[in-house]
Amino acid sequence: MQNREDIPQHSRGTSWVPSIKKLVKELKSCGATVVKLYPGNIVDQLNVKDILSSENSSEEIQMEEETVNGETQTECFPVVNIMHLVQFLTHCLQKCPLSYTVQDLRNLMVVMCRIALDLRLQTIVFDIEMCVATLLNCFGETQWPDEVQGFGTFFGMLTYVLI
Repeated sequence: MQNREDIPQHSRGTSWVPSIKKLVKELKSCGATVVKLYPGNIVDQLNVKDILSSENSSEEIQMEEETVNGETQTECFPVVNIMHLVQFLTHCLQKCPLSYTVQDLRNLMVVMCRIALDLRLQTIVFDIEMCVATLLNCFGETQWPDEVQGFGTFFGMLTYVLI
């Protein structure tokens, strides 16, 4: 076999997966806001502020909604971009389930549930469902009792915010 220069020669056993911060940044580029992704006090319970201000990036993700003349900005909604993002995340979770911490999985579950509630994304609901199913498969059997109780609390907050 030929030694190719375009293929890295170092350890190739690890795969890159996007962090929560990178996913939120991509969703923000599609028009989402942190306030809408993590409503109410979910931000505090999931330590979202710490996650978004951490990592090696000097770029801060704004917590408040961006407005122009007192009105929230709305632009053309990129359903296809979000579909690709959800599919990529599903693939990462399937191939590298141990790359995310339990806290990351909780954050991703809340984000996926919030995305699923957006009526503009009804055409990609299957992709969202597959991502949620894959997320649930990432939790170990011993974690289930605690996680079910935690999800019940988060889902209760999500529905409360929508009413």
